[in-house]
Amino acid sequence: MKKKSLFTTILLLLIAVFAFSLTACNNEVGTLETLKNEYGIVVDGGSFEEGSTLVSNEIVATTEEAEEVLAAIAEQNYNKDGSVYIFDIYVMKDGKEVQPDGKVKVSIPVPNVEVDNYLVFHIKSDNSVESLVPTVADGKISFETSSFSYFVIAEAAIQDAPPIHVHNFEWVEGKESTCKEEGIAPHYHCEACGKNFDPNYGEIDSIVIGKLPHDVGLNYSPRMEPTFFMEGTVAYYICNDCLQYISEDGQIIPPTDIFIPPLSLDISVCVNGVPTELALQGDFNGDTAEWKAEG
Repeated sequence: MKKKSLFTTILLLLIAVFAFSLTACNNEVGTLETLKNEYGIVVDGGSFEEGSTLVSNEIVATTEEAEEVLAAIAEQNYNKDGSVYIFDIYVMKDGKEVQPDGKVKVSIPVPNVEVDNYLVFHIKSDNSVESLVPTVADGKISFETSSFSYFVIAEAAIQDAPPIHVHNFEWVEGKESTCKEEGIAPHYHCEACGKNFDPNYGEIDSIVIGKLPHDVGLNYSPRMEPTFFMEGTVAYYICNDCLQYISEDGQIIPPTDIFIPPLSLDISVCVNGVPTELALQGDFNGDTAEWKAEG
């Protein structure tokens, strides 16, 4: 009887422990990966518990609260004449503000679609300023942060624009090209910037007109081989325009390079395997020459 009573007691104890375990499992708090509010602001990450609420208050720039926030970023480089948008963003759970567990990504609808470059400043609880690197895509500006407080979206500072240059067009008549030198096309020229323009004021890269080909016509002299008695000449044309000597491949030949020297009168022959110079007999008269071996 006592054994049965003991068994019953143990069984009831096990049932109670099992029931308590089930209750504990069912009471585990889930986490949320994304929070979103009615203004389209989204927070991704942070491991917030279920029941957490994303709160965002846009602070009007003319209020005293906004003045205090803007005073914190007075030394930052942004467009002081542009629009600024101040948001107090935080998460509430059970009536208390909670901070994210690690970094979160905050996405806010772009306040002004006409602005190309935004900056984001995070004014922390200790009034220090953190400059965040935002991205703009799909109509939202996004940035990462590891804590919540005030966030200021501002327009980037406008860089000093270079002075506007107005071209001073001066007409240049140009010059026709020849076979000796390049020509210049008629054009407008701006002395201040150094650019050139066609007669319709379109910018052009080059005003140079290439050289004309040589007009050689039928003025051709074939190659003449030199002899002992006279010089030879290379093959050449003569250009009708510049009167220069032109080679068969179109290159200019200096006058001194036209002539080929006559053959040398110094002759040697090989006698019994020994080179032997031949002596010129008499004076060379331009018509005939005789040589004989010495010895």
